[in-house]
Amino acid sequence: MGLSFFPLYKFENSFILSLVLQKVKVILTFFRKIRELNGYHGHNKNKTYA
Repeated sequence: MGLSFFPLYKFENSFILSLVLQKVKVILTFFRKIRELNGYHGHNKNKTYA
């Protein structure tokens, strides 16, 4: 039972890990887009002043 359960547990772990990584990627890209928008506003201000 232990031997048959281990691979399944390992597979489940990797599946959950991939889901978590996917969510992290989505959140990171979301924050990057917000930062880019804020950054663009900042760059525009700097350009007009410079």
